[in-house]
Amino acid sequence: SIITIPFIINLGLSNFMEEGSTVTLPIGKTIVGIFLITTLPVLIGMFVKSKKPSFTKRFEPKARTIATVFFVIIIFAAIVKEWDLLVSSLFAVGPLTLLLNIATMGLAYLVSLMLNLKKAQNRAIVFECGLQNGTLAVTIAITFMNNQEMMIPAGVYSILMFVTGGIYLFLCLNKDRKERLLS
Repeated sequence: SIITIPFIINLGLSNFMEEGSTVTLPIGKTIVGIFLITTLPVLIGMFVKSKKPSFTKRFEPKARTIATVFFVIIIFAAIVKEWDLLVSSLFAVGPLTLLLNIATMGLAYLVSLMLNLKKAQNRAIVFECGLQNGTLAVTIAITFMNNQEMMIPAGVYSILMFVTGGIYLFLCLNKDRKERLLS
């Protein structure tokens, strides 16, 4: 995704933007930025875990909380800054972003089932695919494209992803509760 996202976005921009549009995504800067945001923290975590497993076991819950707070702050800040534009655009882009979110989560679920992954892995993949895309899209639109208007679909997606993620979490917890009652 580090390499493909910038090219896919530029392909979409060249095919779907109005003629004469100057909106582009700098390929090199975006690849480096996505690497720094998504891959480098994972690599650092894997390295530290391989060298200091006892430390990572103690620190992992704190790191998870820090990452979640950071994630929410990015989305919240973008939504608050462009609230009026988001609300006015909700009906225009909402159905498509909702469909994209549900399709992404559904595809993640099906692929993880086909790979015969454990229930916890399956759920983690579905959540990651459903929730992480919004933050990355907002970050790309604001940071690398410097374009508030391009943040609108990502912002709407980010609002809706919490709804679909919440529904999926509710369904998972309800299923677990029913399984405990039956056993």
